[in-house]
Amino acid sequence: FNQLEVKNPDSKMMQINLTGFLNGKNAREFMGELWPLLLSAQENIAGIPSAFLELKKEEIKQRQIEQEKLASMKKQDEDKDKRDKEEKESSREKRERSRSPRR
Repeated sequence: FNQLEVKNPDSKMMQINLTGFLNGKNAREFMGELWPLLLSAQENIAGIPSAFLELKKEEIKQRQIEQEKLASMKKQDEDKDKRDKEEKESSREKRERSRSPRR
């Protein structure tokens, strides 16, 4: 974090400084992933990398799809329960009519 507070951070120096902490290969991979995110965040007005924004949009979209599916399933269950109840009442009425004495 301290290395990012510098006005013009140098990616090579950051990688060199991180090598002792992450070892050479991991520091190189980390900087390979971090640097494009930093550039993207710098270009964005909010300071958030566009890749993160796209991931969040996709997550929200998936959540909405799941909620719509759940709502649809709930409605189908309610409709089925209503039909079952109506069928029960209908069959009960038919039985009561057939049991009544005829004059």
